[in-house]
This record gives sequence, C-alpha cells and structure tokens, in this order.
Amino acid sequence: MFHKSIVLLFIIMSINSVSFAANPQEAAVTDNPYLTQAKQFYAAQNYKGMQEVLFKGLAEYPKSSEIFYNLGVAYYKLGRPKLAVRSYEQAIQLRPDFREARIGLASLYLDLKNYPKAMTQLKGLLKVDPTNPVIAEKLGLLYFNQKKYDEAATYFTKAIELSP
Repeated sequence: MFHKSIVLLFIIMSINSVSFAANPQEAAVTDNPYLTQAKQFYAAQNYKGMQEVLFKGLAEYPKSSEIFYNLGVAYYKLGRPKLAVRSYEQAIQLRPDFREARIGLASLYLDLKNYPKAMTQLKGLLKVDPTNPVIAEKLGLLYFNQKKYDEAATYFTKAIELSP
C-alpha cells in the first residue's frame, strides 16, 4: 500500500509538469535569434509558428542541435510524433551528450507506449546523470505504465529524494 501511495502522490505532483518533453527553454541556448522566437511561440502555444521559425533557423544553422530539439517539441505538440522522433534523433546525432533531447525522446516513446525504446534512452541517461530527478520520474512512469508498481515506487521515491 505504501508504494502505491507514493506512486499516486507522485503522479498527482507531476500532472502540472510537461510529460512529453523537456521545456525548450531548458535547452542550451545560444545567441540564435530563431531559438528566441521559437521560445516566444512556445510560450504563446503557437506550435505552428514555432515550427515555421525553426525551419527558417535550419536554413541558416543546419547543424544546430538546439533547433532540431525544439523542432521535436513543436512536432510533438502538433501531433506529429514520427517527425518529433526524427528531430530528437537528429539533435542527439549532432550532440550525443544532449540530455534534454534524450529525455524528450524517452518521454515521446513513453507516450507512444514504446517501452523498450524509452527504457533504452532512460537507462543510458541514468548511467551518465544518476542525480537527475526528471530521469528518475520518467523511469517511475515507465514502470507504472507497465504495472510494475514496486519498481515505479522506487524511482518515484528517488525523484522525490533528488528534488523534494
């Protein structure tokens, strides 16, 4: 019962968080004006505008992992998960240590119920960033969705310990 209570508490606490991807404002931001505009569109929930400005940005910065990451966020919000996966993967290819893109990709796989791919991303992230509460939260959600409540409670507890 204790574990299920922790899981339920954590889910309630997480309702206000974005479950599909990390916030584009958390991504490494340079002096790229397209990213600044994209953040404004994101804040206004204008994901089509966000997508359009990021396309323009790619014409000028074709190797920008941040643009590809934010494009993944826009695609996801527009209900285009396959394109979101490709964008996140491109961001990771350009910058393999891009944790926000890996978390976004794992979150997308969670939402698509592709648990093996989500697990691969999250376990890889956990190895390099064991103190990140978002990774622990996502692992908790992964196990919860698979009805593995004890494992879910372990990761939810860890997330709470890392970020009370």
